[in-house]
Amino acid sequence: MIAFKAHIEQLPQNRNGYAYFEVEKRFVDQLPKQHKTRVICTIDEFYKFQCGFAHLGNGNCYIILAKTRLKELNKAIGDSIEVSFIADPNKLGAAIPESLQVLLDQDDALMRKFETFTDGMKRNLIRYVSDTKNLDLQVDRAIYMLNKYAKG
Repeated sequence: MIAFKAHIEQLPQNRNGYAYFEVEKRFVDQLPKQHKTRVICTIDEFYKFQCGFAHLGNGNCYIILAKTRLKELNKAIGDSIEVSFIADPNKLGAAIPESLQVLLDQDDALMRKFETFTDGMKRNLIRYVSDTKNLDLQVDRAIYMLNKYAKG
């Protein structure tokens, strides 16, 4: 486990103005695939989430903190946080929703399409499917994305 203290900062508007915290290169280099490693990040010993790194441009990386995360943490730009993270044992760095897993298990053609996706596209599909609670809509979204974006 890697642990350190950080401050919540804000990216410039030309980089979307997101809230983030910086992760020094020396910490990122300790991970199996350095900046390409997906991690499970814990903030202030209670708030866990799966994420990946983005390059800051000075050799260090950063992790974005969405507005909803800041609200749940009761934090703002300038606040300090205690951060820890470990390499995510899940290859995708995201849990596949049950509706999508059942669909893939039952349909070999859709599974083959899913397997053509990059890990990033798989995460996008997972987020798109998970954005709704309606199971029928989750299945419809999965089928739509798999048919539209699969290679081959």
